[in-house]
Amino acid sequence: MIKNPGELVRIIRAEADQIVNNSTALVNSTYLKLAMAANEVWLVEIYLLLDSSTVADFDCDITVPAGATFGGLSPHYST
Repeated sequence: MIKNPGELVRIIRAEADQIVNNSTALVNSTYLKLAMAANEVWLVEIYLLLDSSTVADFDCDITVPAGATFGGLSPHYST
């Protein structure tokens, strides 16, 4: 039984913009990291807002510890 569900919510957000120009290699985020202990189970929701020119590209990679599994669903919204 969960006595205080608020203790289970962890919000991680970028504290500042991280600008990477003219790079074809993925660059780790300075802020968006979540430490996980062995045998823990997490539900992660990611809300990502991007603002860029029409010629720029966005790539994303999610890394998990060895032996971990990750599944995801990505509804794609575009304006």
